[in-house]
Amino acid sequence: MIVRLTPPARAQLLAAVAYIHAERPTAARDFRMRVNGALGRLVDFPESGRVIPEFSGLGFREVLVGSYRLFYRVQGSVVWVVGVWHDAQIPHEPEQAVKGESPMRNPDEVDTDVGIANPGPFVVSDPCRVCGGQGVVEGKSCFECRGTGVQRFYHGTKADLKIEDLIEPGHTANFGDIERTTTYVYFTGTLDAATWGAELALGEGQGRIYIVKPLGAIEDDPNLTDKKFPGNPTKSYRSRESLRVVGEVLDWQGHSAEQLRSMKGGLERLKQQGVEPID
Repeated sequence: MIVRLTPPARAQLLAAVAYIHAERPTAARDFRMRVNGALGRLVDFPESGRVIPEFSGLGFREVLVGSYRLFYRVQGSVVWVVGVWHDAQIPHEPEQAVKGESPMRNPDEVDTDVGIANPGPFVVSDPCRVCGGQGVVEGKSCFECRGTGVQRFYHGTKADLKIEDLIEPGHTANFGDIERTTTYVYFTGTLDAATWGAELALGEGQGRIYIVKPLGAIEDDPNLTDKKFPGNPTKSYRSRESLRVVGEVLDWQGHSAEQLRSMKGGLERLKQQGVEPID
């Protein structure tokens, strides 16, 4: 099964996250993780939600995430989420699922990421379904996510790639001394970090964010962990081996012009100071 959201449901979910984030950013992040977990379970157990009491004869079901009700209906091989309501609201009759483009270009990619354009600084939009985003299972590193707590990895770039293409080390660097050749490929578990990568990468093309699968050993990116963010909260990684492109995020939203100017200014200052990325 594939889980997708109709445009009205997506808008309602965005509004719910924004509402929570305004008062409690951490709670908004936790809510997103719980939503993704609930939708991920519908992939294997689409009939697990209860029948909506108010509309019991229409074939709709719901799953509960905190104070919110996610209405859905199974149509063929797709679980369509058609509405998101706070439990204090009186819901309207759910709309029928609509046909539309998936946010992912790969039709086999499970669209359990609700696709919020920018959920906030370095929020993991798709936590590992085995360990629940914790990175450990019964005291041991999670085999599914390699201890990262991340189900889906992203790579931001300006390269025009296709599904099954490989992203390999050995290219011109995007940062620091652009004459050097990279020995690693870089990727992240957060859409925010990938967005920066897409916006700041060298080249004249449009920024792109690809969903990637690491094909070899991975390690924390020391440029964003040991040097600046101990513990790797940005979920930034690198590998000496290739990444395989398995999908593309199409509805991401870039940072503001002011944020871009500030980031580019900081990178330029580092360049002038002779600070080079660790590669």
